[in-house]
Amino acid sequence: MIALLAKANDWFSRLKSGECKSISELANEDGSSNKYICRIMPLALLSPETQQRILVGDHPQELNAQQLIKRIPQPNDWTEQKRVLGFLHPAGKTHSPIL
Repeated sequence: MIALLAKANDWFSRLKSGECKSISELANEDGSSNKYICRIMPLALLSPETQQRILVGDHPQELNAQQLIKRIPQPNDWTEQKRVLGFLHPAGKTHSPIL
C-alpha cells in the first residue's frame, strides 16, 4: 500500500506542478499505462490522516493493496473515507492501533 500511495502522490504532484502535462506523458515517463495511472492516482486524494495511518501501519488488518484499489473511487468526505476503508467501528469511533 505504501508503494501505491507513493506513486499516486508523485503522479498527482507532477501533474499539479506542470512537470508533466498529461496522464499520457506520465505513463510514457514511468512505463505505465494511462489506465493504471487513472486507477491509482485517486489514492493521492485520501485524507492526510488516512494516508499517514497507512504509512505507519495503523490501519485495519484486512485492508491491503488489493482491497484499497477495489475501493476506488473514494468518497470526498474524509469521515466517509474512513468508514469505507474500515478505519471507523460501527459506533463511529476510530480504529485503534494493535499494540
